[in-house]
Amino acid sequence: MNEFNKYLTEAIRVRRTIQVYSEIFDSRDAIDTLSEKSIEFTSILKRSMHDEILISLARLFDTDGYDTKNGKLEYLSQRNLVLANESLLNEELTRIKNKTTEIWALVKVKNYRDFKLAHNDKNQLLGSKEAAKHNISFESAVELVEASIKLILGLMAASGHSSINSNLNEKYEGVGAKFIASIQ
Repeated sequence: MNEFNKYLTEAIRVRRTIQVYSEIFDSRDAIDTLSEKSIEFTSILKRSMHDEILISLARLFDTDGYDTKNGKLEYLSQRNLVLANESLLNEELTRIKNKTTEIWALVKVKNYRDFKLAHNDKNQLLGSKEAAKHNISFESAVELVEASIKLILGLMAASGHSSINSNLNEKYEGVGAKFIASIQ
């Protein structure tokens, strides 16, 4: 599977996870149903899905890579795919790239991921430093991932790649709602 398809597979998986999360935790009826069964389970599920979405978004929009004793290892991120295919950017693709950059900066996931999810930042945990916060919402997360998918599809088309292994139209709409209905 080439880099474009691998990136798209992950971006689509994240998009589907956001859809299910929003159906379960953006509905008072769904939250009440889950909490009625087990408030502890509901809390664990919500936190786990929340953190998984944020970590996955951070991976999609990560920096260039990391240094090892054997040299730099590159991340499979939108940034690196765009840089490797910069000559393919036209006005529309540049607009979409700028949109994802703008949304990524606004949602402030990187510091939250670095200091709260990936590492136990002692200064934050002990309260001697303001806790990292993010500004992500269901809407901004979906907008970010869908714009990224559109950008990568545009780069694929411009480069002559046409193989897409994932069903782009399958967004898991109704999966969370069906789950809630099954336990009501």
